[in-house]
Amino acid sequence: MESNVGLLERKEAVREEYEPNTPKGSELQQELERRMESLGPANGRPEVPEFVLRKEDNWEQFGWKKADKEEVLAQIKSVLGLDDTYAKNALENIVASNTSPEDAKRLISKSMYDEAFGHFKKPEPQEELDAEKHGGPAIRELSDEEAAKRAKTALFRGMGIKEAYIRRFILANDYRQENKQEYDDVMPADLYELAWNLTVFDQENFGVNGKFPVLQLQVEHKNDEEGKPIVEGRYVVNESNFMRWIRYQINVWYDIDTDEVTDYFNKMVITKNQYTSVSLGTMLYNHERYFKDENGQKYDQLYQQALVEPLMMMYMRGYDIEYKNVMGDEAKLAETITKSFYLNKMTRKAFQKSFLYYQTTLGVDFDGTNSDSKMGEAWNKIYLAYYNLGDFQELQKVLGKDSDFFTKKGMIDAITTVYEKKYKATGLPLMGKVLGEKEKDFEAAFDANGKISTEKNREAFIRFINFFVKPSNDEDLIDVVRGALRNSVSSLLVSKEGNEERFDKVTVDGRVEDEHTVGVAELIAYSWLRISGAAAKNDINAAGFDAQSKWLRTEAYRRKMATNERGGGFGNPYTVAMFKQVLVDVFRGTNVVNAWKHDKNGEEVRRLTPLEVMTNMQAITGKYEKEREKIQDKLGISTSEEAKKEAKRQLSDLDNLEKVDYKLMAGKLEFDDNALKQYALDHVNRAKTIYDQIMTAHEIDFDKFTVYDSAVRGVSFKRAEFQAAVQKEFLTHLRYLLASYDKLNFNMDVRSQVFTGRDEKGKDTWKYETMPLGQAIFGHLILDVPLFRKKAKDITEEDKEKGYKRKGLYLVDRDGKHVIDYDKVQSSEGKTYAWKQWALMKLGADMWTHIDRHSRDPAYGIAHYIDIIEALESIPGEVFGDETDMRKSRVTKSFFSHEQMKWLRRISGTTDFKLFTKAILTDIFQSKHRKEGLFSESANTFLGAIFKGY
Repeated sequence: MESNVGLLERKEAVREEYEPNTPKGSELQQELERRMESLGPANGRPEVPEFVLRKEDNWEQFGWKKADKEEVLAQIKSVLGLDDTYAKNALENIVASNTSPEDAKRLISKSMYDEAFGHFKKPEPQEELDAEKHGGPAIRELSDEEAAKRAKTALFRGMGIKEAYIRRFILANDYRQENKQEYDDVMPADLYELAWNLTVFDQENFGVNGKFPVLQLQVEHKNDEEGKPIVEGRYVVNESNFMRWIRYQINVWYDIDTDEVTDYFNKMVITKNQYTSVSLGTMLYNHERYFKDENGQKYDQLYQQALVEPLMMMYMRGYDIEYKNVMGDEAKLAETITKSFYLNKMTRKAFQKSFLYYQTTLGVDFDGTNSDSKMGEAWNKIYLAYYNLGDFQELQKVLGKDSDFFTKKGMIDAITTVYEKKYKATGLPLMGKVLGEKEKDFEAAFDANGKISTEKNREAFIRFINFFVKPSNDEDLIDVVRGALRNSVSSLLVSKEGNEERFDKVTVDGRVEDEHTVGVAELIAYSWLRISGAAAKNDINAAGFDAQSKWLRTEAYRRKMATNERGGGFGNPYTVAMFKQVLVDVFRGTNVVNAWKHDKNGEEVRRLTPLEVMTNMQAITGKYEKEREKIQDKLGISTSEEAKKEAKRQLSDLDNLEKVDYKLMAGKLEFDDNALKQYALDHVNRAKTIYDQIMTAHEIDFDKFTVYDSAVRGVSFKRAEFQAAVQKEFLTHLRYLLASYDKLNFNMDVRSQVFTGRDEKGKDTWKYETMPLGQAIFGHLILDVPLFRKKAKDITEEDKEKGYKRKGLYLVDRDGKHVIDYDKVQSSEGKTYAWKQWALMKLGADMWTHIDRHSRDPAYGIAHYIDIIEALESIPGEVFGDETDMRKSRVTKSFFSHEQMKWLRRISGTTDFKLFTKAILTDIFQSKHRKEGLFSESANTFLGAIFKGY
């Protein structure tokens, strides 16, 4: 297994696995790739000493044996009185200063220390005489403490250790006052000084001996001309831990500003005194100062990362909070989504890639362009779990069937964490039921073994975890689910940059838990939920408190309103099952630029959606997780050092391969320049308008613009009123929604809920199924036309497995319905035809409400329906003009085809036969209330229609 495999080397392997049938690139693309093979990414980072002494098991390459380490460390403690922490710092500095073990033992001997102490304790007589001769002050005798400090300093200085290192990292207790004064009063001069300020600001987390040291002693091993080892070392900024400080601050401020967008650039501050505190904004604004080390070397990539991470988080928090403030108001919500997406902040390019790319490839340990992608993998996994929180089958695919998330123990662990925090904060014992009204669902979710094994368990589990089904939830419950999801990815988010001595749990390859990164990863996913539609999608009870759920689950919400319990407005009852959803959420309703779905012949079928790319990224993560589990299982409880080394090597190889494969897939998250803006304007806003027309039973009032002249021209209409009511207010919105907005992939498989009936309590029941997006949007009748039906001659083995059969020219499913070919719906011709079918379905249903004998809407005379049909037939679809003769202009094609008008007449009950039959029956049963004779109205109407134009 190649541990140093590159992006170009892995590209074909990833393509073949996750995008089968994809042809090789063009000659141009292949030529560019050949040229790129000789290039490397711009570094933007200085060369630094490679080895971190504290993490090196073997110091022999530096001329120090294990016995030497132990002996000198013991001397430092006994002779100089340093505690264990500072003694280790001293030992590292001694090695880094190229001092040999022999010299170290000699210089730190008690005799050397006593000599130095005596020198500083009592000055030589000659020094006193020199001071008196030159009129200087008399040299006073130093205190024991001061003399000891100077003696120790002199010994370390004699080994070539820098003064600042001695004062800050070895004798920090002796120089506490001097260090404090410098920290309080002196502004950092460079990145090294800034990092030292961070270590002082938070010793526990980021000090040299803290959990995640921001400064660490790194050394370079060289040999002189004679082959003698030479060691050069210095304190270097740990970029990973510098970024971890930023994540720590994000978590801190989230707890404080729960419902606010935190200005991280002003609130992330290294607090000094009232005059010299340093904010993140100051660091970034003066990046030429603060992201340059003491040698003048720039840290451009660290500067970029320190800017990007909090900026992305501010964008996401802003989207989330603005959304939540208006989520119950359809008009305000559509306006807010448009405002949020107008500038395309998450899809536009910054530093040559989209913010969404950077967000999904965030590393646990930042290492420039060579960073891992674990943080991105984690939040992507959590987001996909949230996205499927109401769909047990898909949720298991995302997290894995064996995840602790699906066990009683795993949930109790998360519950314990929530209540531990509460207890520590308040000191109060648990009051009442721990989970409130959800406790019954929690108990019903697990069998006697604490597992989810039955359908009833699954249903109860979804009821327990899905907090998107009602407007208000117990905050502790939400914290439990969030905590359980954090726990589900915590094994991904372990750091190689942590101080192992400060952690109880250390992995086989020396990695430690990283709660700072875990918290931000989950927060990113959580902040995406509302604006992306994931939360609304999981409103499986169609409560509708989030207005987007009404657009995403239109059929479900209307069915709910059309119950005896609700009695709410639901529009025309005949379209409830026809218009399943009017909106597609943003990650399924937008496309990436350069990733395609190909057919078996390698032909491009459609662009992929961000969700498909993110799902492929999750599949890569899942594959490598399984590989790691195999290695851990093989290792078992073995304590063999050789086995651990081999496991460490294999895990490192897997990390490198995963990083490359994952980033290759994430690299596809590139978008058109106005992707989100177009989605908001042409899809969200149009969906809101069409939804309003559906829910208010908005009908087109043909009486306003239709005039029937049986003797001359048939139906005439006022063109301005007609265009305003039909074309502008209805057809234009629908066309943009389903066709002009060309990012919808009607043949893309999605998971969507299907209505299965009502239970004994009158509650709607639904189940998740996998289906093409077109099936999730259109009722079957809308697309059940010859153009879209799958032909019998094209039956496949897969069709036979599904139970499809030939019936005449077409295939039918097990229920006897024609099988729809959604590849045909996705075609350019198909999209145009499909949205027109949608329009005719609404118009046909509007007419049927006045025809159906069960309807309570007012009935109209036969002439009214003929007026409507002829008005629709007269809408021009294609006009031919002649610039030399205006009178030669002709309408060469109608907007709705002859076949579509026949279909409309059939579904709306307005065929000539049905209308005539209805008219006769109406005349018979209503003649006693009229002055006209029997058959008079119907006869006059049809005679007028027959002889029109003569």
